[in-house]
Amino acid sequence: MGQLKSILKQFSYVNSVPMAGQPSGKKFKIRTKDDSVQQKVRDWIKDNAPDLKPFITFGSGSIGSSGGAKIHENTQELMVACLVLLGKKYGAVKHPNTNDLIREAEGVYSKVVGAKERMELLDQFAENYNDLATAVSSSNSILDIVGSASKVFWTGKGWSSEIAPFNPPMGNIKDYNSSDIVVLGSDGIYYGFSLKKKGSSKDVDPTLINKPITGSKSFLLDVIDSKDLDTIEKSKEEFFDLVIINDGSTDNTKKIIQKNCSNLYSKFISYRENKGKGYACRKGLKQVRGKIVIIQDADLEYDPNDYLKLIEPIITKKSKIVYGSRVLKGGHRIRPKSIDVSIRLAANHSLTFLSNLLNQQNLTDAHTCYKVFDSSLLKKIKLQEDGFNFCPEITAKFSKIRENIYEVPINYYGRTHEEGKKISFLDGFRAIYAIIKYNIFS
Repeated sequence: MGQLKSILKQFSYVNSVPMAGQPSGKKFKIRTKDDSVQQKVRDWIKDNAPDLKPFITFGSGSIGSSGGAKIHENTQELMVACLVLLGKKYGAVKHPNTNDLIREAEGVYSKVVGAKERMELLDQFAENYNDLATAVSSSNSILDIVGSASKVFWTGKGWSSEIAPFNPPMGNIKDYNSSDIVVLGSDGIYYGFSLKKKGSSKDVDPTLINKPITGSKSFLLDVIDSKDLDTIEKSKEEFFDLVIINDGSTDNTKKIIQKNCSNLYSKFISYRENKGKGYACRKGLKQVRGKIVIIQDADLEYDPNDYLKLIEPIITKKSKIVYGSRVLKGGHRIRPKSIDVSIRLAANHSLTFLSNLLNQQNLTDAHTCYKVFDSSLLKKIKLQEDGFNFCPEITAKFSKIRENIYEVPINYYGRTHEEGKKISFLDGFRAIYAIIKYNIFS
């Protein structure tokens, strides 16, 4: 301690700085909350005595031992946010390396969006191995999910404008989205995480993924007080509403849906005879109560795991319309190897080209099933097609009201006609007719 003081006293700005020490462990804490003093001391140590770096911490508390003093949950969340932004996954953090880990976290602290607390609070983790271990494992778990982070937000003092759409106002509920940390992953998707303390040392480390504006009752019950559960579930209906159309299926689809899926949908419509895709979609759209519409075929050629990617541009106000492209790079696709499939691919390319030419969009896959849009747009267009011409019709009418269509890459698992594919060669000519009709003559 004496040697350290004699070195630091060469500089007037640390003459009156009190210090605490644990000489047996060769740990010293410079007890100051002044960021400018901390930075000057760090700079001097870096240039003149780099060997001292592992033994110096800053802050007003004691160094502590074993578990250390209790750390506030805000500080724990901030440490996790910094570790995620560093992008490193750690194994066991050994005693001599803890200070280096804290210094690294402090190095990116200012880059965490929303980090308005004092940076020196991270020094509380010095020798507080329990909380530091929890922060490390939580960060590791988050990185397992997001890959790497291009941006990290801490929501403890509010939601910045960039992520605010993920936490929409819901009645008297302060934070419908309970995420403490929001991470913009390497895939361009925003992920939300709610960090909870362990109930005991045997519990799994507390990292829960909380995707924006989603979640089952059981999950929300774990996150938010149960007395608010009914209000939350009612609020969720404003965003998600499942309408199922059974368009003349000849198997047991109707019975299965009514028997096993009654708690999943808000409206079930069934027709004895096949009315066509356009007819089914038009009738379904009349039942929509939610803010965002997703059209999904039941054959699962299109992957519902893409939903978050599809709605994100609408929630963040990039566009009011999103199409899922089977052409853009980034999705996992399986297509049967047959002449029939090759012809359909060529036809889709040609039809998309013609559609772009007339409606002034720049699409790669105009006839995709995944058409996702703000439900308010339904008031501005009137749909009339019954068959597959629904696709070129809605694209033309969205274009007529001057709405830009945004595309994201999606997964796709194609089928053959033998496996139930319905669209035919004749539908290609019908599509050309519809593209010309709704872009030029309508």
